[in-house]
Amino acid sequence: MEGSDYGVWDWDIKTNVFYHSRQYNVIGGYSEDSHPKSYKDWMASIHPADRGRVMTELQKHVDGESSIYTAEYKLRQKDGSYIWVHERAKATERGGDGKALRIVGTQRDVTKERNGQDQLLYQKKSFECLFENSPEAIAYFDKNEYIITVNPAFTKLFGYTYEDVKGRHINEVIDPFKKVEGYLTFAQFEKQDLKFKDTVRYDKYGNPIKVLAKGVPIVINDKMVAGYSIYTDVSFMKHAEEQIKKQKNILESHFNYSPDGIAHIDLNFRVLEINNKFTELFGYTAEEAIGKTIDELITPKNQLQEGIGINDMALRNQKIEIDTVRQDKAGNLIDVCVRGGSTIVDGKIIGYQVIYTDIRNRKEAEEKIRYLSYYDKLTGLYNRAFFEEELKRLDTKRQLPLGIIIGDVNGLKLTNDVFGHLEGDQLLIRTAEILSEACRKEDVLCRWGGDEFAILLPHTDKESVEKIGRRIYNLCEKPSDTPINISISLGYGIKQRATQSIKEIIKQAEEQMYRNKLLEGKSNRSHIIDSLQKSMYERSHETEAHAKRMKDLSHTLGKGLNLDNDKLNELSLLAILHDIGKMAIPDDILGKPGKLTKGEWEKMKRHSEIGYRIAETSPELIHISKYILFHHERWDGTGYPQGLKRMKFHCYPEL
Repeated sequence: MEGSDYGVWDWDIKTNVFYHSRQYNVIGGYSEDSHPKSYKDWMASIHPADRGRVMTELQKHVDGESSIYTAEYKLRQKDGSYIWVHERAKATERGGDGKALRIVGTQRDVTKERNGQDQLLYQKKSFECLFENSPEAIAYFDKNEYIITVNPAFTKLFGYTYEDVKGRHINEVIDPFKKVEGYLTFAQFEKQDLKFKDTVRYDKYGNPIKVLAKGVPIVINDKMVAGYSIYTDVSFMKHAEEQIKKQKNILESHFNYSPDGIAHIDLNFRVLEINNKFTELFGYTAEEAIGKTIDELITPKNQLQEGIGINDMALRNQKIEIDTVRQDKAGNLIDVCVRGGSTIVDGKIIGYQVIYTDIRNRKEAEEKIRYLSYYDKLTGLYNRAFFEEELKRLDTKRQLPLGIIIGDVNGLKLTNDVFGHLEGDQLLIRTAEILSEACRKEDVLCRWGGDEFAILLPHTDKESVEKIGRRIYNLCEKPSDTPINISISLGYGIKQRATQSIKEIIKQAEEQMYRNKLLEGKSNRSHIIDSLQKSMYERSHETEAHAKRMKDLSHTLGKGLNLDNDKLNELSLLAILHDIGKMAIPDDILGKPGKLTKGEWEKMKRHSEIGYRIAETSPELIHISKYILFHHERWDGTGYPQGLKRMKFHCYPEL
């Protein structure tokens, strides 16, 4: 025994004396004279957690209740540290009452063994904890692939209880309806083909479950004795992948089919990618665009500073939305709205996206709206709203002297009433052309109202204003293709000093225009009548000589009836102008060589009513207007336009 690793002790219970072998002392770290010498000393050296158990076992053997005493406990060495020891003893002498009088035993240091066991136990418990609490479904099966046990995650994923699967073949459990074409097998284990496999397995009810499947062999002495099948439910991952893929497809669709041109650029503003609309808008293919800076590609030279400013805004992660122009491959300028922002991944800017919206249609619409807001649709001149805006701009000291001309077109109402509003519009259009021709480039000409026009003349003195007025009058005297020759009454005012009110200057111009219109009224009306009469002679078969003969015959008949001179003058005027209304009859009816149709005749008969309206517009002719109306009435009531009989109308028409 002395040559072994066992320590020997001999306890004489009668005398309470202990004998210890040298190895016993070595195990406890004691010297020959310092080892425990009594039962009390022995018990004191046992770890408190084990002491009660050891005393119980030892007492049972002393009392004869056990044939052999055996115990394993922690023993305190002399230096105070603890080791694990295994003791085994037997009573060698007992008294008449059966109680032990002497016990001999052995003690062995089993610390290494016990630590190894503890480690194994720890690993076992750790594995069991991992197995039971793993979120992955795990099945433990034998070498024939029959299930030994499964973890809770397995029963939850596949819908079984532990009792449902124990002892069954693994493939029968994860594919109850034989839908799987290939399984993980021991043959694959032997080939080390143990990688995760993205596949489908089925639950108890045949519902498909998307999983990652992996096999793990259990190898003892280089031999596979069992294995694990591990199933990771990736349904949510697959759903997430599908959602990501869907979102990616949506984003790609938005990118490729966006109505706006889009460019993805890097941190150096070089093009990484462009969409179809970018190519359509600017004419560059992806191969031509990628690698170039966005400004190098489409920013006009005179806009480069603006482009740098936009880049700075992008660097500062500011919102970008600017209406500007960019240049296509052919050099054409395109109105665009530039918008953009940073491309941020995981909180880091990795590049930028620039969006170009073609706003040419919008710009055209805005220009059209602006045109309609500031231009007269009929004449193409500025309207009164624009005139008033310009008046504010030009009403400054540096624009003095500032001249204003107000003009009123003569004969517009007559033209509208007799020839219709289309001819009236032509009269206004032709007047606008005359005024435009008479004005200078820097002058602001507008249609002031219905038949009124206004002109702003910056840096213009009285002499220059009067010169422009004379030029307008001279241009009006030229022949025109309007039914009546153009005539306009003008008035002007000049702001000489900054202290003068521009409203007062306009008022002066209007008052002068109205005075001139009043003074020129008779002359203008005479001019209009002469113009109408001349046009009538030019358009119909009736000549000036014919009119003179009619005048002479009427005058002779009037004398025969003893009419006074005033009546004779009325009769002569009527003879000349009785057919003045034919001015408004279409040429194809007036000049038709054959018989008129019923419809044409009805139009022809309107000339007496038209002539009446013409005469009503002139104070000099109003006294014969009713005679012009009735000049085709007959004694028997078969005339027109009212079918009057004898004595219902004045005698002049009869004559």
